[in-house]
Amino acid sequence: MGMAARRITLNMGKKFRDLARWPAYVAVACLVAWPATATSGEKNIMGWVEYVRIEPVDFFVKAKLDTGAKTSSMHAEDIETFKKNGDTWVRFTFESKDYKDLETNDKVEERRITFERKRVRKVVIKRHNSDYQERHVVEMELCINGKVHKEQFSLIDRSRFLYPVLLGRRALKDIALVDASETFLTTPDCGKDEDDDKDD
Repeated sequence: MGMAARRITLNMGKKFRDLARWPAYVAVACLVAWPATATSGEKNIMGWVEYVRIEPVDFFVKAKLDTGAKTSSMHAEDIETFKKNGDTWVRFTFESKDYKDLETNDKVEERRITFERKRVRKVVIKRHNSDYQERHVVEMELCINGKVHKEQFSLIDRSRFLYPVLLGRRALKDIALVDASETFLTTPDCGKDEDDDKDD
């Protein structure tokens, strides 16, 4: 091959390599130019700890958003089951020692509320010390970032944990992306109905 032909071949190869790099250049340019937002599709970016409101009572509590847990859990004391219309129901008391009234910004040392909910199922949870624990699962409505969501919660005494409510992957997968470096990015403001202070 002559010198002129070799130069033409080398130049053509360089042009093809430059063309192959264009998709990468475009992708980088889009990433730089695209503005950062607080949402991704329909999912909001939330911190690893957020305030949530237990519905229908006006009860704001801290919740830990834990993508390492599959099932959500809620603090429960004095758990007992009973029959209602042929179904198994669960009566339990929810207590929070870190309750905050977000409307007045006042902190209350302790608040207790008794709930009655139909049992959805039972789950067996493997604990860190290798034993297994059976838990009742009920559906609860929570106001999270301005929207009311109905989620399943296993009931367990969480008094030794910092947060009375834990939101796991099943609850988070459709509503939030978790930023592990942030807390309290949202407000659980879902309005207030006339029956908010009544427990059904």
